[in-house]
Amino acid sequence: MSEPEKADGRPFGARFMSGLALALARAAAFVATSTLNEPRQGNGRALVWLIGSLAANVAIALIYFAVSVPVAKLFGAFGVFPSPFWPGAGIALFSVVLMGWTVAPGIFLGSALANGVLFAAAPESAFLISITNMLGPVIGGVLLRRTMPPRQPVFLLADVARLSLYGVLLHSAITAFGGTVAGVAFDGVGARWPAVFLGWMLSDSAGVMMIGVPALLWWIDRRAIERRLLPQMVGISLIALLLGSSRFLLPSELEPPLGIPVMVAMCISWAVVRFYPRDAMTLFALVLFLLVVGTVFDPAPLIDYAGSNVVGAAGLAIIFGMFNVLLIGSIMEERALAVRRVSQDIVTGLPNRATFLSEAARELGRAQNYNRPLSVVTFDIDGFRSVNSRHGSIVGDAVLNAIGGHARAWLRPLDVLARIGDDEFAIMMIETDQKGATALAEQLRITIASTPIEINGAVVEVTVSVGVTGRRSGDTIDSVLDRANASRHVAQQAGRNRVAAA
Repeated sequence: MSEPEKADGRPFGARFMSGLALALARAAAFVATSTLNEPRQGNGRALVWLIGSLAANVAIALIYFAVSVPVAKLFGAFGVFPSPFWPGAGIALFSVVLMGWTVAPGIFLGSALANGVLFAAAPESAFLISITNMLGPVIGGVLLRRTMPPRQPVFLLADVARLSLYGVLLHSAITAFGGTVAGVAFDGVGARWPAVFLGWMLSDSAGVMMIGVPALLWWIDRRAIERRLLPQMVGISLIALLLGSSRFLLPSELEPPLGIPVMVAMCISWAVVRFYPRDAMTLFALVLFLLVVGTVFDPAPLIDYAGSNVVGAAGLAIIFGMFNVLLIGSIMEERALAVRRVSQDIVTGLPNRATFLSEAARELGRAQNYNRPLSVVTFDIDGFRSVNSRHGSIVGDAVLNAIGGHARAWLRPLDVLARIGDDEFAIMMIETDQKGATALAEQLRITIASTPIEINGAVVEVTVSVGVTGRRSGDTIDSVLDRANASRHVAQQAGRNRVAAA
């Protein structure tokens, strides 16, 4: 009798499976007992949680299986396994990051269905593979949830490092370990286990990069594409997708041009520089899917490999290509964030004092050179210190934001609005004389005074004192600001909640 069989006479594989099943049963019993034994007043909440958790797990299992079907059928028909990317890995990781470890049963069920139905794996092999297909994303996703700060919508280099370590490397290493052990124990892989491990790890890593990362970025970053950039995004996306699908669009007797990868890279580079990482990653994932599918049908000229080598070549292309786009996108985000920190007010998002002085000096110089009208308005919130002391700094910040919003609503896009002090704001009205600026300032004062601000159940009524002045010959930015501030002080001394001009 061999050493692994001495314990109770059963084969090692059977004992291993029964031990895992017993451990899972005990864990499930513990979770169910701790949930259902809550105090009576919590039973209704526990029941809702159980129903919601059950529905989420069933949905994840069905989605996991559904996205696995076309990939398994396509690559299985061409003898490519593991596939160049496994989308279930991306679905699983995103589900855990979104909802936590409670989706583990759904991931296990989806993987078991995929392996048992699509690949007709033996029950013990499907069970072991599905266990690690569950553990990989659960462990990686939980670590991501615990270590990634809520920094919406920016995705920085530190976030990329955590995602790469936990969501890609650790996750795929665990799933590849299970697939390799199952292959050695049940499928006669034998000495080929290093190749199986590497192929499995590449497949799951590519699945995370193509499916999980774009989904995660869309969940984190919900900014809308700027209207002026939307035509560019549509155009570059159409060009990239047409290039990526050229294998399907051209007649079979024609070979796609050798420069397609370079042209696609140019499109993606443009998207990375001009748009959010979320949009560039999504576009690149779609293009890569088209290119990989086309490569399976005809390896040349995109990848000069045939047979199973296409797995390693395509998997590496997906992983490093997507990682490169994500890395460059995060660098662009960090650079944009640094610029915003230097030039913008943290609370309101408006330009700060230094930015206002720079832009205002430029516009004042233009107005002086061409003898054009220009006015400066400064205003502050009456009694702002009492608002802070009575309601707290959170309400105070909300008041500042609301005042900034009112001012933006009354201004044209070419005017310059900034927060230049604690509760002080300044506006440079371009191509506007003092009379016109005074009329606009009065409308702004009335709007603020007649619009109570509601924050967290508290209703705050505020007013502003406003000073206005127009450009004069020989003015500098300092002299214009001094005159506007002097007018504002006149409005304050006259009883506040009014406009004064000089």
